[in-house]
Amino acid sequence: MTDERVAERRTQILSAALDVFAEKGYHSTKISDIAEKLNMGHGTFYRYFKNKLDIFSSVIDEIIIGIKEALGDEDPERSNTIEEYQEQIQRIGDRLFDFFMKDNRLGQVIFYENLRIDPELHKKTNNAIEQINEFTKQYLINGVKKKFLNQHIDTTILAKAINSMIFASIKDFLESEKSEEICQRWTDTIALLQMKGIAASSK
Repeated sequence: MTDERVAERRTQILSAALDVFAEKGYHSTKISDIAEKLNMGHGTFYRYFKNKLDIFSSVIDEIIIGIKEALGDEDPERSNTIEEYQEQIQRIGDRLFDFFMKDNRLGQVIFYENLRIDPELHKKTNNAIEQINEFTKQYLINGVKKKFLNQHIDTTILAKAINSMIFASIKDFLESEKSEEICQRWTDTIALLQMKGIAASSK
């Protein structure tokens, strides 16, 4: 089997696994559930993944990659004014919401099923969150350096606080019947809080 065919088959299995994990939950999912969804023999599955945890970890990897790609073309040093910064964080918020709104399974798996399954998996997710926190911190450092953000903010703590709000907002929209409305309310509120709370004084 060619490398291309192997990659294609893995992608199919990951997509099916995402379906089943989101629907049934990690602990209730069996390898046979995933294999059955693809009309695949149980044994064939093990040519591509070692076990259920291996495929779940791979699903989490794909979600983390998707989040990073959604933010990838933003430059933390692009903004030079508070207005440009506000536009930038609005774009970032919109992209994150778009990413999770296009496929509710993603949020279901990473925010609910990913909790307390495996220490190594937990560590992997925490490392990804720390990278996102560092990414956010660079935007704040840029604003402090260029003096359109308050010079006394703790950029490390504020980056974590901002991302905590973003993650909370994504969980909120997953549980809401009015997902687009709740996304807009969260985006506007986070942007307003930043502008009023950390904008440099004009005096």
